[in-house]
Amino acid sequence: MVGTLTGFLMLISDMGLSWATVQKERIEREQIDLVFWAGAVFGGLAWALCGLSGPLVARFYKSPELGLVCWVFGLGLLINGLAIQPTAMLKRQIRQRELALMQTASVLIGGAVGVGLALAGARYWALVAQNIFGGLVLLAMSLYWSGYRPAFPRLSAGGMALLKFGGYVVACNIMTFLQINLDSILIGRYCGATELGFYSRACFLRTLPATYAAMALTDVMVPALAALQGDRQRLEVAFTKAVRLVAFVGCPVAACLGVSAAESVRLIYGPQWAPVVPLLILLSFPAFVLPLLHTMGWLLVATGKVREMFLLSIPTVPLIGISYYFGIRWGARGVALAAAVIYTVPMPIIYVYFAHAAAGLSLRRTINAVLPITLSCLGAAAAAFAAGSWVALWGVSWVVVLGVKLMMAAFVYFSLAIYFVKPFPIQRLEQLAERLRRIFHRFGSQKAATG
Repeated sequence: MVGTLTGFLMLISDMGLSWATVQKERIEREQIDLVFWAGAVFGGLAWALCGLSGPLVARFYKSPELGLVCWVFGLGLLINGLAIQPTAMLKRQIRQRELALMQTASVLIGGAVGVGLALAGARYWALVAQNIFGGLVLLAMSLYWSGYRPAFPRLSAGGMALLKFGGYVVACNIMTFLQINLDSILIGRYCGATELGFYSRACFLRTLPATYAAMALTDVMVPALAALQGDRQRLEVAFTKAVRLVAFVGCPVAACLGVSAAESVRLIYGPQWAPVVPLLILLSFPAFVLPLLHTMGWLLVATGKVREMFLLSIPTVPLIGISYYFGIRWGARGVALAAAVIYTVPMPIIYVYFAHAAAGLSLRRTINAVLPITLSCLGAAAAAFAAGSWVALWGVSWVVVLGVKLMMAAFVYFSLAIYFVKPFPIQRLEQLAERLRRIFHRFGSQKAATG
């Protein structure tokens, strides 16, 4: 219950300051100090706001104990604010090994503390302690590996520019928060908890292609593209390769979710979750394009076009809200249909066009990179659906149907991709890794010297 509130306040406490540091081509020590203390102040204010909201949260959920939980759990907002700059410096230097170790240690140590306190009878306080200790581990390790020691801040034009950049990022994050959660809010308000539960499970599966294809590369690609922002030709080449790779991984996963929705839901959730199936089929359409939309965010942040990104997000929230308003009349399916339409047609066109226009890159080159993969995915989905329907006529188990669909989809997809996609992405993974390594060695020493 409190986590819902802190999840929103985390957007405010971060203030986009981490990406402000990563994106900046050159950064001075006094700018880092200013941004560090700004993060501390914003984190402290978010903590205070969380604590002061305790009585309202307790009254809303009719649970008096939530008042104290808000104060203690909200301490994680301050810890996050202190960790923003040390972590951003590691991202800026593309030190993925240290970042991965930090995140893993945070999860393991925080989880161990939480489980230990739960076994000792701490009840919900075990979850609070898990969050706090995990954040403290992340903060300590980021300070150690970054070598950063905060000094007293001084105001400067460069520091204020970073704060302005972060302000636009957090404004975009709030807009994105509304876009992501507006459908669930409406379904919960007008359709009840049962339909919301089915819809939330379908949404979780919808986000998987984007999560594993795009978000996993964000910490690498944003600083790498930012390092190339002064060379448009090299930036365009690197971005095109990244988009092709994300599409190659994420789009076929989304296509498979759509054609095997019935079997996938039964495998993951069980037969009692059958109402999720029609929702997942509808949401598989936006799942197909969401990985590509995430790469547009990389491009705009890396090139410093966050003001344009914010202005672009302003009309999209009302557009989404209106579509959900008409869809809610038919319950969760109506909202899912509205999401399928809005995120499959107008949203990709708007974001892809304006992102390329703002960054000054060729839209035709990106389309040429993605179109063969899209056609290969559609061909694989059609073949998998036909093969699964034919096998199902024999009266075989749903497990066999799922296996046939996945094998047919993989065979057709790779066959078409090898023929149409040039160069073939798997053959380019090593070259992409080598290019990122060269970018790190070229710019890492310079950026390490400047903070």
